[in-house]
Amino acid sequence: MGRDLGIGAYVLLGHPAFLVQSLRSYYSIVDRIAVLYDDAGLSWSKQPLAIDSMLSIVEEIDVDHKVVLVPGDFHSADDELLVIETAERNAGVAALGRDVDWVLQIDTDEVLGNPQRFVESLVRADRAAMDALDYPARWLYSHVNGDRYLERCRRLWGITANYPGPVAVRAGTTLTLARQCQVPTWHVDFRPRNTDPAHPRNTRVDDRVRPEDAIWHFSWVRSEKEMRSKSLTSGHAHDFDWHREIDRWVSRRRHPHLTTLFTPIRRRPAVVGAPTWLRSTHVPVAIAGEGP
Repeated sequence: MGRDLGIGAYVLLGHPAFLVQSLRSYYSIVDRIAVLYDDAGLSWSKQPLAIDSMLSIVEEIDVDHKVVLVPGDFHSADDELLVIETAERNAGVAALGRDVDWVLQIDTDEVLGNPQRFVESLVRADRAAMDALDYPARWLYSHVNGDRYLERCRRLWGITANYPGPVAVRAGTTLTLARQCQVPTWHVDFRPRNTDPAHPRNTRVDDRVRPEDAIWHFSWVRSEKEMRSKSLTSGHAHDFDWHREIDRWVSRRRHPHLTTLFTPIRRRPAVVGAPTWLRSTHVPVAIAGEGP
C-alpha cells in the first residue's frame, strides 16, 4: 500500500466494558499508544472511575510496550463536559507529538472490524493529502441473545454509517469539539452514496468498505446498571433525559422483535444518542467477545 505510515493512538480510560476488544483490534497496527486518565480517578463529571482496574487491563494487553501513561486533571465542576472531553483528546494528540504520522481516535467501546482494511483507507487519505479520516461505524444498541444485537439503521432497516467525528487525524491536529476538527477529510462509507441520515444525501464518498469491515460501536451494549452509570459519566450526560431513554432501552431490549417490526412507523430521533430506527444484526464473537 505504499510508504509505511507511523500510526499512534490515544485511549481515554472511562469505561472497561469493551476495553479489551477495542485495544486488541488495533494494537498490531499502531506504534505507540497514549493512555489518558484523570489522576484523581474521576470522570469529566467528577464521578469515580475504576482507573486501576482499567490500567491493569492495558498493562496485560501491552506485550510490546507501546503504551505511555498520561495522567492529568480531566474533570471539572465548572466547564461543559464536551469542553473537558475535547481538552483530554487534544492532550492525547499532543502526547504522541510528531513521533507518528497519524493518530487514531478509537474509543474504548469501539472495535475495528478489519484493521488492515482500515489501514488501507488511512493510506489512501494520506496519499490524497487529507488530514483526517471519516470511517463508518455500526452503532449497536443492545445485546439480544447469542450473536444477535439491535443496531441503529435507516427507516426501512437499511444499513447506516455513523460518524462521531474523524477516527484518525494527522499528527499535530487541533480538535475543536470531541473528535471533530476543521480539516480536509477523507470520507469512507458502505455505498457509493451517503448512508448516514445525519449527513446530506449528496455528501462526497471517497472510499467504500464492506459493512463487516466497519468499526463496531458497542455504545449502549451494557447491563442496566452499567448504562445508568454511563449516563453520569458520558460527555453527553446533560444532553437529554437519560432516565427516560434508559427505561425505553430496557423495554426495547426485552421486546427486540416488536422493536424492529415497528421501526418504519417511528419518527426520526429528536436528539443524538436516542435512536428509534433499529434492526437485528449478527456480530461475530471474534468482535464482541462473549457478549456483555
